Amino acid sequence: MMEQIACSQNTVLRCTDDQAVNVNTKIVSALTSCKFFSLAVDESSDNIDTAQLSIFVCCINETFDVIEELLDLRQLITTRDKDIFNKIKSVTENNNLQWNKLDNICMEGAPAVIDKNKG
Repeated sequence: MMEQIACSQNTVLRCTDDQAVNVNTKIVSALTSCKFFSLAVDESSDNIDTAQLSIFVCCINETFDVIEELLDLRQLITTRDKDIFNKIKSVTENNNLQWNKLDNICMEGAPAVIDKNKG
């Protein structure tokens, strides 16, 4: 039956985008109902050596369900500490997350974010 339905590339793309928006809306909705949330941040490179920042979120809701999801994946122009912080700030603000609910940020010990005066 499904083989008989013709879907254009635009239709498939639109459906995929709609599903992604729906998943993101559910994650943000769950986060706003949590008292606190934590972020796990990882810097990596893709297959063409573009620096990327993966931002994962974790929270526990009022029924003690643990929510762990990829919140966003952002391209990094540079990997300096200011740029990483600005990406995290942008993601939290774009998803209407409140800084006073942020309990913890976990990062790897990358040299870009560790210094005797910073980190």
